[in-house]
Amino acid sequence: MSTSSPQETDRPPTPIGFKLLVAMAVLYLGYRLAQGIIWLIERF
Repeated sequence: MSTSSPQETDRPPTPIGFKLLVAMAVLYLGYRLAQGIIWLIERF
């Protein structure tokens, strides 16, 4: 017995360009978060 609904299996695969965009956004935001933490440490 499958727990997934039929709607979940009918979706087309996610485009590679979208996956790359999400990955780059995550990397960028992580980098900016690290910069902000370093800036706070140096300021106080």
